[in-house]
Amino acid sequence: MIFLIRTDHDALSLAEPARRVIEQLNPARPIAEVRTMEDVLGEDYSRQRFSAWLVSGFAVLALLLAAV
Repeated sequence: MIFLIRTDHDALSLAEPARRVIEQLNPARPIAEVRTMEDVLGEDYSRQRFSAWLVSGFAVLALLLAAV
């Protein structure tokens, strides 16, 4: 189960109060981790970013080989 909390303040400052409320709703449900949306999106885009760098590197190498 995933909970998303939208806030205008520091997201991690709300982590502990949110954890307490969720534990009150369902004490048997463990809370695995608390992450910001920036962390989630950064992790998601890291694979695409690496692939783009890799393709760019091969393109530069191909351009250099073609120039020679």
